[in-house]
Amino acid sequence: MHTTRRTSPSASEQRGSADAAEATRSPHRHGWWWLSSRDQALLYGAALLLIAAIVIHQMRARTQDVTVVQSHGEIRYRMDVNTATVAELDLLPGVGPRKAAAIMAYRKEHGAFHTLADLANVQGVSLALAESLRELVLIDGKTKGTE
Repeated sequence: MHTTRRTSPSASEQRGSADAAEATRSPHRHGWWWLSSRDQALLYGAALLLIAAIVIHQMRARTQDVTVVQSHGEIRYRMDVNTATVAELDLLPGVGPRKAAAIMAYRKEHGAFHTLADLANVQGVSLALAESLRELVLIDGKTKGTE
């Protein structure tokens, strides 16, 4: 009987075992798979935060409640004074930037308007001005009188 003793592995066996060890550590070396699980979780978290920021931005940038009304061949827009921005209020006839800012400040301090007459409580806004805005504004999505 003939026995052969080997004391060290051959060079090809060493390369084979090194390749096998590398394959068990990182089976996918291309694309996203080379990231560790922790890095992938961080990347997915960052992507979710970015998506949430975009959604929030789009929700804030969305136009306020505006109703389109057709009247004698022209189109008019009605805006809700409880949700309108200063820039939107400034578009109303007789309401400039100062009155628009005063309306916003009053709304912030006293809460929502319930009738058109409530607009007359704002400094610089008369009952006549509030009445002239009747066809252009809504209060809580409805046209409410000055009663």
